[in-house]
Amino acid sequence: MHCSNCGEINPEGAEFCGSCGARMTAAPSPGAPPPGPPTPATTPPPPPPPPTAAGWVPAPPPATYGQSSPPPPPGYAPPPPGYGPQTSGPSAPPPKSGGNTGLIIALSVVGVVLLGALAGGAFMLLRGDDTNVSTTTTFAQIETTTTVTTVAAATTAPPTTAGLSGYASAEEAVKAELPEGWVYRLADDQGVQMEFWGGPPASEFVTAYIVEPAPDGSWVVADTYALGASDVPMSEADEAQSVVESFLVAVMEDRADDAHALTVEPFSLDAASASYSNGDFKKYTVDSVEKASDGTYWVKVEETWTYGRDRWRYHVVPTEAGWMINDLRDW
Repeated sequence: MHCSNCGEINPEGAEFCGSCGARMTAAPSPGAPPPGPPTPATTPPPPPPPPTAAGWVPAPPPATYGQSSPPPPPGYAPPPPGYGPQTSGPSAPPPKSGGNTGLIIALSVVGVVLLGALAGGAFMLLRGDDTNVSTTTTFAQIETTTTVTTVAAATTAPPTTAGLSGYASAEEAVKAELPEGWVYRLADDQGVQMEFWGGPPASEFVTAYIVEPAPDGSWVVADTYALGASDVPMSEADEAQSVVESFLVAVMEDRADDAHALTVEPFSLDAASASYSNGDFKKYTVDSVEKASDGTYWVKVEETWTYGRDRWRYHVVPTEAGWMINDLRDW
């Protein structure tokens, strides 16, 4: 049977319309007088619900066939046509779902996912990240992948000496530390560490400089310390002279073995390399120390014996054990 209020089809015998809630009236029989005007409700109808979007009115709920709607509460009056179904109250029927609601929800989800992925990519671009960024978002079997590629900007190293944190050579590092006017010399070279001595000109060295390589291959002064008198080694000429003097003192004191230990071949094969003086050797004086073209030294000595004076030239050469006497000649 049709509802006289909204025209919805309802099952036979229904007292109220399943769509709008109006009381159902049977179709007038032939010859019966027309029904009178409806009795006005004692309670004014509730105001319509606020629309959720501009111009949108909820659709009427679907009809439930084969079931009877519960009777309305006392004083209930159906809303006037055009306001749609009641959204509150104990007897309000459920709203009718539109046919396009699922499609709208799906399109909304896709839009949110796309906006989120683009926003993430834009954030990484603004951050200035120099790596490739890959963002993958999966929702409701919809996968969106956004790949953002940035190019690292060329950087320029801060200006340093030859582009290094220290100096290109160990000597340059020492020169930068020396007081103005000082001179220096290499005292020890161990490859990974070098030691230089510095001091005023025409004077003894007073400061040691420890130079080491930096991680980037440059050289830096890692440490310094003050030199004492015992720290400064003798020059090659001084060492050559010292060996000859030690030899002569051993002969003078009749320590033949100690004198022989300061010689190498061919002089070590001569009996004079391990001689005794027996008290006849009185004194000696060093006349000069001369460097030869091959880097060896000749030490000229004048010796005083009980029988007279002798002049000898001792040839001193470098060996693994230090400077040694390898020859003896007169002059």
